[in-house]
Amino acid sequence: MVRKDDITDFIINQRKTVIIVLLIISLIMAVGALNIEMTTDIDEFEVDNKETEKMTYISENMTTANTNDEDIETMQLVFKGDNVLTRDSLENSLQLQKKIQENYAINQSIEKNGITDIANFIPIHTELENKTETLDKKYDELASMTDQLDENMTKLENKTENLNDTTDELKELNEEINNTIDSIEEYKEIKEIKINETTQEPEINFNEPYIEDFVNKITPIINSIITNETTIHQNIDTIELKQQNINNNATQIEKIPENDDNIVNATENITNLSEKLNDVVQKFTDPENRTDENYQLTQEYLDKIEDNNTKINETQDLNNGNDAAVENHTANISDSIDTIESSLDIIKDSGQNVDDSWSEFETAFEEDLDSIKVVEVHNPTLQDLEEEMEELEDYIQIETEFVDGQVVTTVDIDEEGLLSDFENEVREGRITLFNGEVIFYLSDEIPKIVDQSEELEQLNETFSNQLNEAEQLQENLNKTGTQIDKLQEEIDLLEEGIADIHTKSIENQIEIVENMSDDEFYDALESVLDADGDFEEINELLPKDYVEGSLESESRMMIIQVKDNGYLEDLYGFESIEDVQLEIKNIAEEETDEDVLVLSGSLINEEIDRAMEDTLSIIGPLAILLVFGLLIMVYRDFIDILLGMFGIGLIIVWTLGFVGISGIKFNQMFVAVPALMIGLGIDYAIHVFMRYREQREKSSKDVSFLGSILLSIPILRDLFDSEEEEISLSMKTAISAVVFALTLVTITAAIGFLANLTSDIPPVREFGIVNAFGIFSALIIFGAFIPAIKVEVDSYLESKGKNRDLKAFGKGGGFLTKILGYGAKLSREKYTTIVVLAIFLAGVGVVGALQVDTTFEEEDFLPDDDSALVSIFLDEDSYHTKEAVEYINQNFMRAGQNAEILYEGNTTHPQFLLMLNESKELIEESEVTFIRPDGEPEIKSPLTVMQDVKDTNESFNQTYHKADTTGDGIPDTNVTTVYDKLFEVEDDLASEVIHKVGDDYKAALITVSVLGEATDKKITEEMREIASFNYIDDVEVTATGTPIVMYTIQDEVLGTVFEGLAIALIGVIIFLMTFYRYTSGSAILGLITTLPVLLAVAWILGTMYLLDIPFNVITGTITSLTIGLGVAYSIHITERFNIETKERDREVDDAINETVLGTGGALLGSAATTMSGFGVLIFSIIPPLREFGLVAALSIFYAFLASVIVLPSLIKIWSLYVKTENPQELIKKYTKPKKPEKQN
Repeated sequence: MVRKDDITDFIINQRKTVIIVLLIISLIMAVGALNIEMTTDIDEFEVDNKETEKMTYISENMTTANTNDEDIETMQLVFKGDNVLTRDSLENSLQLQKKIQENYAINQSIEKNGITDIANFIPIHTELENKTETLDKKYDELASMTDQLDENMTKLENKTENLNDTTDELKELNEEINNTIDSIEEYKEIKEIKINETTQEPEINFNEPYIEDFVNKITPIINSIITNETTIHQNIDTIELKQQNINNNATQIEKIPENDDNIVNATENITNLSEKLNDVVQKFTDPENRTDENYQLTQEYLDKIEDNNTKINETQDLNNGNDAAVENHTANISDSIDTIESSLDIIKDSGQNVDDSWSEFETAFEEDLDSIKVVEVHNPTLQDLEEEMEELEDYIQIETEFVDGQVVTTVDIDEEGLLSDFENEVREGRITLFNGEVIFYLSDEIPKIVDQSEELEQLNETFSNQLNEAEQLQENLNKTGTQIDKLQEEIDLLEEGIADIHTKSIENQIEIVENMSDDEFYDALESVLDADGDFEEINELLPKDYVEGSLESESRMMIIQVKDNGYLEDLYGFESIEDVQLEIKNIAEEETDEDVLVLSGSLINEEIDRAMEDTLSIIGPLAILLVFGLLIMVYRDFIDILLGMFGIGLIIVWTLGFVGISGIKFNQMFVAVPALMIGLGIDYAIHVFMRYREQREKSSKDVSFLGSILLSIPILRDLFDSEEEEISLSMKTAISAVVFALTLVTITAAIGFLANLTSDIPPVREFGIVNAFGIFSALIIFGAFIPAIKVEVDSYLESKGKNRDLKAFGKGGGFLTKILGYGAKLSREKYTTIVVLAIFLAGVGVVGALQVDTTFEEEDFLPDDDSALVSIFLDEDSYHTKEAVEYINQNFMRAGQNAEILYEGNTTHPQFLLMLNESKELIEESEVTFIRPDGEPEIKSPLTVMQDVKDTNESFNQTYHKADTTGDGIPDTNVTTVYDKLFEVEDDLASEVIHKVGDDYKAALITVSVLGEATDKKITEEMREIASFNYIDDVEVTATGTPIVMYTIQDEVLGTVFEGLAIALIGVIIFLMTFYRYTSGSAILGLITTLPVLLAVAWILGTMYLLDIPFNVITGTITSLTIGLGVAYSIHITERFNIETKERDREVDDAINETVLGTGGALLGSAATTMSGFGVLIFSIIPPLREFGLVAALSIFYAFLASVIVLPSLIKIWSLYVKTENPQELIKKYTKPKKPEKQN
């Protein structure tokens, strides 16, 4: 088993090895200290709780690409003056923007259209007004043309009706002619009259008797040909119409602006394919082109058109679109395709019928001409008859042709032949052939047919004229339509120009304003400031006390969106986005005569960073001077002072090296670490050095007078070498005497600091770990490293004749000795009074502790603008961010100062939107809700987004109102359909308030801007109360947002205070009771040793209440710190008392007196220097650090008082009533005369 003496012997006997090893470790730690990463990000203090989890959920799932861009930050610039709405002020603001944008690097770092200012709205309003006026004129012109178009359409409809009437007359006359033909029974000379409505002259077909049978046989064939050819052409026309319908629908789809490139390409393919299809179909008017190859080609085109139409629908589905217009157009295209396919089948079948008829016709022609057997003649010779037949064969022509899209099939007679010869005879009712030898007596109906044919010719002429007029009207309609399309293009350009007005360059804006008269300027400004006008953003730029309609205001805001584009340093020379904002701030302050306040998250962080650096630059030299001065007072020896300063420096290096090696970030709290290490280092150093001096002093007294004379002779001193042995022995004895106390102090202090591990705040846990490492470093450095060096130094100096025998602090019989002696006397004689008074004060402190406030705000770490410390040590214009924070909180809507209420679960419940609306009403009534200058709260929710969208989108408006069955303006049915439509028409806006995964809706969000001056506690209470308003079982509601998350950190700070206190106290009590039970036989002594620390904690908490110092992340560690450091003083007193009573066999009163005078002196020096280490934090320009320095210094002072006054009194009581078991011995011991103090 390793004994205490073995350790001390190794340290002193092997001191050179110890020095070398610890120097190497110190170098390693120094390298680690160079790798420390600093941060002031307030997010580091966030705790893992429900509110933080939901806030993260919102940032990840309910923001668009723009609003969730972490590299974009909002800067708020406030201009203050007598009136910042004058023309000069606003024109200067435009010039300031120009100056900012002239800096290329800054301009590249500003988001597109990223500057919002009242000054910008004036030229925008003027330009908007001008373009709107022009647009209104165009709309009037469009209305006029539309009326003209409607009038021509009416005329065309009338003409079309006339054409239909004429067509009906033509059909009626044609029917009469055919009826006349049917009435001819006796004579069959005329078998058919075929009327072509598009020709000027009707065709009448004659047949001689001897070809009557032939004509009768081929007539059905000819009629079949006519019918089928007519069917073919009608279907060709149908296909052409459907092809145009396909083109029209494809064009309409292409015009829809939301469509992506895939849809546009598909519509273009459809148009091209339909044109090719029509070209092939038109060829079918010629029978020669009705081939299988052409039929196959048309089917291929149709299939491709169908594929592209299907692609449009599939693309629309992939984009989660549900545009009714696209669905209608694609459905029309599909219907047209079906119709074309049907028509093609009919054309193919009819074409085959025509081919079959012609084959039948040709067969009949050949057979029948050869089968004529009976010819009735009067007296024609056979030769005449044969010649006549040949002649008739030349006259008769059977043809099928296409004229103007119509099929004309005739058995024709040569006009120069038979028809010209028989025209007059036909009118007389008879036809003679062969010089009168053959006479055809015609039916009485034949002359009537001729007259009807003439009438038919007139009707055809009328029809043609009407058709020409209709075509002219259609041409006029087309021209008017073209004019309307052109006008619509002009209107579209104007509307695009209006939409792009906000993107006008700053130079254009300045030019517009400069060309305005004062009256025009202020008229425009009045319109811009109108709460019901076009610029809703105006509410963010005016103070909340702005009087609506006024042209005066003492302040206004400019908002700049700054982004980190990833090239700040490489291309523009800025190390970070903070540098960009600082440059903007400098330009703003230089370019305007008005007071300018600038605020952003980065500027807050930058100022806190700078304040940390400035604090270190202030307190560093002060700490060194103060500690140096106190060490002079305590040590009164330059060598010991240097060793003490060196040891303290090593502790700081080791501690910071641990921070760098472990990867812990150096945050605001860690500024206090050097002060803590200084206090701990001085405490350890003083105890080791003072005990060493006491031991040297006692060793000197043990040398006889003769021995001292002999040892003064150099030869004899070198011979015995007793000085080095005496120095080593004194240091061994000193270390051995304090090693238990220092180890106990180290363990108990580590327990106190490690109690912070119970905190959910990461930096607080890290603060405890770092300080625990630091205190173990102090034990090693002042328990081994510095003692080894001191033995070497003192041995060397003694060998050179330098006397290193120095008196311990508080033992020189001076003023401090008297003060400490008086304290010891009180502890011996008034111990009951002291204990009762201490407990009473502790009780008062506990009452005050329960009323200490808790705070956690990022701006808490900002220096006060009017701080005297800033004025003394720094440029008085260095810090203004806190002023900006306070002013904006009091007067404007603070960027990012939002509370959020998250609804998760069944957000499509029919009553959900009604519940949201009722929650919104509660928010409007809340005391913490920010009310804009227009008197409205700044609230964003699914309902507010829907209500804005329905005012601008008619299709969504219809869906919205259709889902409102009660007429209260809130959808209460088909909520999913409403959500679907909202995402279809405004996906970005919908995504900011509704979380959608696939087709499911997971959550909804209400965001409300809250008052900047409202406390986080009040905001949290109000929002949690609103969140509790939930009457849908499967919906979970959580209030979150930055203020609420900050409040949860405040709660955690308070928990850190009391949990840390309880755990540290319990841990220390258990450890000391166990330790003293085995070393002193009394566990109660461990409890008594801890009680003064508990009293000191109560006193310091009461003092915080009296000084109005709140708990924050730094002062919240004061309880564990007081225990960790304060218990050291108690342990030193208890351990010294044990040594005096056990090893030196002193009586209780004598032991208390020696303990208070000996160890009390060392404690006083330790406390004074530790208080100085913390006290320098009072000069910090960071308020929480300043408060922490004051509280820490007072806690050390209280711990010292409790240790040297209260603890001796408690030890006296323990000795009287606990330690001594025999009352008779107690009476005998404390009633006999006291003996003189022994001299050791």
